[in-house]
Amino acid sequence: MKTPHEYLDQVCLIARRAGQEIMEIYDNHEFEIEYKEDKSPVTIADLKSDAFITEQLHILSPDIPVLSEETSSEHPYRERKQWQCYWLVDPLDGTKGFINKNDFFTVNIALIDNNISVLGVVYAPAMKQLFYATRDHGAFRQEQDSEPSKISVCKQPRAKPIVAVSRAHIN
Repeated sequence: MKTPHEYLDQVCLIARRAGQEIMEIYDNHEFEIEYKEDKSPVTIADLKSDAFITEQLHILSPDIPVLSEETSSEHPYRERKQWQCYWLVDPLDGTKGFINKNDFFTVNIALIDNNISVLGVVYAPAMKQLFYATRDHGAFRQEQDSEPSKISVCKQPRAKPIVAVSRAHIN
């Protein structure tokens, strides 16, 4: 198996291309909203992004299984708990933001190894912002096609905590 860092460029490209597919639907199509068993919404953009990402990850790493929000029922827990390494995907995180056309949605792809995230890519296609990190290489933000900039957590604890909530989940 390659190191997580060796997968990074390809996974960033996969996330960007999935984001392009999502934006084509977002910008140019009326779309139906269906509801999953848990009553959460799902659209054709979720499903197309999922199919594309899953296909590309299988090409990139045929021996690493893919666990996606949209297809998790295909892999029962008794099977998944045996996986030492797998891709974890949310092909359109923030479907409510997508539906409401507020630009707050992302494509999320992570590589999990021994229960630890060793690679993470988050792409916000409406804002053209890419965030990525691999273990031992740091975290970065890239705006559109600019050079990536290193990001990090605050070194000093804040005097007061900051709480962030999603507009879609305020209740």
